[in-house]
Amino acid sequence: MRIHTALSAAASFLFFFTVPYNAHATTPKACDLLNSQMAVVLTGGPVTDHMDAGFLCLYPSDSAGTRVSLSVTNASASDADSYMQAKGGAGPGDAYESIPGLGDQNLFVVGANQKHSFIVFYHNKEVFLFVHRKMTPELKAAMIQAMKEIIPKI
Repeated sequence: MRIHTALSAAASFLFFFTVPYNAHATTPKACDLLNSQMAVVLTGGPVTDHMDAGFLCLYPSDSAGTRVSLSVTNASASDADSYMQAKGGAGPGDAYESIPGLGDQNLFVVGANQKHSFIVFYHNKEVFLFVHRKMTPELKAAMIQAMKEIIPKI
C-alpha cells in the first residue's frame, strides 16, 4: 500500500511540475515565428540580419529608423484585461481597434509617431508585433497577415 501511495505521489509530482515546464519549453523563439521574408514585407524594404534574444526578435532595416520586432512572453488573463482596458497605452492622436478572430484578445494600435503595434493574447501568451514606419493600408494588412501566420504556431 505504501508503494502504491508513493507511486501516486511521484506521478502527481511529475505531472504538476513537468507539464507547465514542458508547455513553456515548447513556445517557439520569436525569430522562429518572424522570418526575414515577413520582416521585408513589414519594413517595406531590405532588412539587416536579425537580433535574436529568444523571446524577442528584431529586424533593423536599411532605411533610417525603420524596424520590426516581435516578442512572445507569458501573460495571464488579468494581464490581457489590464492591457485592453488601458487601450495598449495609446496616446493622443493614436488610433486603436480590435481585429476580429485573432487570439483571445487583441489590440492594433496605429501610432501618430509612426510606431505601430499589434498585440495578441492567446493561450496565456502575449505576442507583440511592433513596426516603426509610416502606416499604409498595405502595412496594416501585412501586420494582420503576419499575426494570422504566427498565432497558430504558439
